[in-house]
Amino acid sequence: MTLVLSEPSGALHHADARELMPTLPAASVQLCWTSPPFEGVDGMHADDPAGHAFVRWLRPFFGEFSRLLTSTGSVVIEMGHTWLSDQATRGVQNAALLAALVGDDGWHLVQEFYWYNPHQLTPRPDLVDTRRRFHDSVSLIYWLSRNPQEHASTAPVIGAQGAGRADGNFLALDDGHGDDTYFADCAAAGETPHPDRHPVAVPGFFIDLLTTPGDLVLDPLAGTGTTGLAAHARGRRWLCVERSPEMITIARRRLGHLPAAVDHLR
Repeated sequence: MTLVLSEPSGALHHADARELMPTLPAASVQLCWTSPPFEGVDGMHADDPAGHAFVRWLRPFFGEFSRLLTSTGSVVIEMGHTWLSDQATRGVQNAALLAALVGDDGWHLVQEFYWYNPHQLTPRPDLVDTRRRFHDSVSLIYWLSRNPQEHASTAPVIGAQGAGRADGNFLALDDGHGDDTYFADCAAAGETPHPDRHPVAVPGFFIDLLTTPGDLVLDPLAGTGTTGLAAHARGRRWLCVERSPEMITIARRRLGHLPAAVDHLR
């Protein structure tokens, strides 16, 4: 485990979260937001269309979340969609994970959300060009809690879904300038920005909804560090953990200029 970046508001660790999370104090996290690799560690294949390997990989994280969350804490997880790598049909690992967590592990699905995200969810070209499948346009996000009476004030996020859209569980969220500093750094280094970065507004929506200033937000599969940017912008403490060397490099660059990076994100 390596501490890559430490700021007054939070820290970025290069580590396997399954090893780092047990070192954190119990009941210390108000929100765990994360977006895991939808294909898990080995990818989705026709011999495992139900995503059993994915569930075996991700389910232990939730055991640790149970210990870390406060009594009013939540987990919000983006699950997206996955096409099987060797045929033109879906994997259903998102449904399998929910069935395991809700049916066996005592979690409660508070609500699901549909994030309008057509740019990140385009399937393989052959699926559209020759198999007559449609482009994906929404990503699934699940709000889970250990408390069946979980409640939250929606006032902080009313109107956040986008101009002209009704408030509800359909989210049209994007950032106009959320990565200007990162783009400038990449241009100076002659590098191409990583294409698969969450808009800061997506975790930001749930941070506004489910936390208050000073709360701790954990992302155990932090990818390019978006959760840290969103939490810092909103006056929350944050802890991002990522084991991929490639992703850690990008996250370090994005989080390395926090004051400049978040001025326009609130």
